[in-house]
Amino acid sequence: MIMQESNKPDQNHSIKFGTDGWRGIIAENFTFQNVHQVTHAVAKTFQSKKKDSKKIFVGYDHRFIAKNFAKEVIKNLISHGYKAELLPFPVSSPYLSYVTWLNKSPFGVILTASHNPPKYLGFKIKGSFGGSMGQETIDLVEKNLHSLQTENDFQPKLPKLEKTILEIKESKDFIESYINYLKNNLEIGLLIKSKKILTIDPLYGSACKIADKFFNSLMKKSKIKTHFIHNKIDPLFGGLNPEPIEKYLDDLKMETKRTGSLVGFALDGDGDRLGVIDEKGNYLTPCQVFALLTYYLLSEKKLKGTVVQSVSLGYLTSRIARDFNCIFEEVPVGFKYLTEKLLKGDVLAAGEESGGYAFSQTKKRASKGTLLPERDGLFSALLFLEMTLKMNKPVSQILGILQKKYGFSNYNRQDVHLANPIEDREGFIKKLQNNFPRKWFGLKVREIKTLDGLKITFENDSWILVRPSGTESLLRTYAEFENKTLTDESLKKIFSLVTPLIQ
Repeated sequence: MIMQESNKPDQNHSIKFGTDGWRGIIAENFTFQNVHQVTHAVAKTFQSKKKDSKKIFVGYDHRFIAKNFAKEVIKNLISHGYKAELLPFPVSSPYLSYVTWLNKSPFGVILTASHNPPKYLGFKIKGSFGGSMGQETIDLVEKNLHSLQTENDFQPKLPKLEKTILEIKESKDFIESYINYLKNNLEIGLLIKSKKILTIDPLYGSACKIADKFFNSLMKKSKIKTHFIHNKIDPLFGGLNPEPIEKYLDDLKMETKRTGSLVGFALDGDGDRLGVIDEKGNYLTPCQVFALLTYYLLSEKKLKGTVVQSVSLGYLTSRIARDFNCIFEEVPVGFKYLTEKLLKGDVLAAGEESGGYAFSQTKKRASKGTLLPERDGLFSALLFLEMTLKMNKPVSQILGILQKKYGFSNYNRQDVHLANPIEDREGFIKKLQNNFPRKWFGLKVREIKTLDGLKITFENDSWILVRPSGTESLLRTYAEFENKTLTDESLKKIFSLVTPLIQ
């Protein structure tokens, strides 16, 4: 059975880490028992560092009983000899990463399912460097998890319940420190002088308090006006998926136009992804947003460095990087791969197709690495705002300048829902590659990549990508052409090619 246009994550009951952590359905496979197992595996993975007296911080988002799961994680970490504290309110993933880095903690944990539907919850691990753990560490966690399950050795000797509860401490509030960190990496004077209106939609996610605090601190000196929507705790996310993509942003489009806002920003459920609406109520794709931010850093701020992006992002950034004589690289899907590149120190900007962006520096005099190697939806929004104010033009005009110089981008993604995951990913990709036509709507194939799925790039930089999900019963298909009709027709053609291979 195949269905198009489905975003339902796989309901496999096994515990498997995906592109950025493990997630499951609450009370089905995301249970206290399974969280207990995962925490035990994480504790074992970092056991050589537990003698380091640094605290471990645990955060949680707005989802149903996320705080209860966070307390369970802390109980288990304490039972393994770690000092662990609970953050005092629901937080974004980048905030947890910042707190982990600030306190030199060996790792941090946040209970969140990010952009997924309300019935899901997840478990993310953040490194001492303030970003997503690399694949090597995740592989070790999964190895320890498998070993513990095989040995049935996931029941450490817990302290008495009463003592454990007493030892669950809430940490202090690090918001002021985090806000100063954001401000220090922006031309904050531009924001202070502005009298513009912004519309911000946290999509009921856990970044709402932090975003509100930031703009409240700004408005003590500034006349900038902010209009928030969907900025309260709602475990059901108002009936939406907390994902900042066009189909969930109708309210933001309407409010951005109604209020005469300069720009509208949407953040996902855990605040690490960004969606952008221009002053006319038009949605900008991640291909356009990342291209605009990269162009701004290179052209207006005169910065230099490698530009790296997920294989599923678009061609505009490659053209921009080439124009400014910068190295351009692609990596598999998953921000952990971008984090690994950022940690090497020569990367200026990193982006992914789902709306996650990170930067090593945003000021000429700052050294690379002044920003954490972590996607941050709020910071990306603030940098985008800085761009519009510095260039003193509406977003639609800035995009027009970019498109005139580097071409148009019509990007789209379509998910094919499968009855079962594709187990033999390499075999599937090989069959698809063997069946692929020599020409695609008259375009010659220029390059074939199997970095993560099958990506075909054509002679004019247009491309398509077919990528089986590693954790879900999904086949993700992508296309980007200058012509919207070609993008839409390409997705239809891909579907006809893959259908015989997945039935």
